[in-house]
Amino acid sequence: MLSNLQIEAICRKNKIKLNGVFSKDELRLIDPRPGNYIINLQSRTAGNGTHWLALVIGQGQAYYQDPFGAPPPIEVTKFVRRRKEVTRFGYNSWIMQDIKSDSCGWYGLALLAVLKAQHGRDLITTANRFVNQFAGNTADENEEILSSLVSKAFAHSEIVKKFLTRRRIPIE
Repeated sequence: MLSNLQIEAICRKNKIKLNGVFSKDELRLIDPRPGNYIINLQSRTAGNGTHWLALVIGQGQAYYQDPFGAPPPIEVTKFVRRRKEVTRFGYNSWIMQDIKSDSCGWYGLALLAVLKAQHGRDLITTANRFVNQFAGNTADENEEILSSLVSKAFAHSEIVKKFLTRRRIPIE
């Protein structure tokens, strides 16, 4: 599983603006503002993290992505509600990631890369298109799709090469 430092480094290297990487319990301590967030489901004091999620707040809308297809936890919902301009809050319900996989951070990063490339388009529509490519596939097929997206979207740092090698995808 990616660490918060690795996620931040990948975003910096690929010019993906990131408001921060937080544990879900830390959200109550910060002001919600437009931009990208990567959130861990585990509380900061409970350990090193269990599962990464992506949250994007845009013009009047927000989108939450959990590759397990779970709805946003209450901490995320309360965080988004504090941003009064947000009138639409979307999230995925497709299970994209196998429970045994540790690719959750990569799913979040891939979503952020797609949204960056599609800047100016409707946030929820674009995010749903991203998620829909994983719908109805096997977990292995989704890992292949994810690996292809990672290969195309991210500069090949050591951590990206390690992920792609682990997935047996040729590195371009």
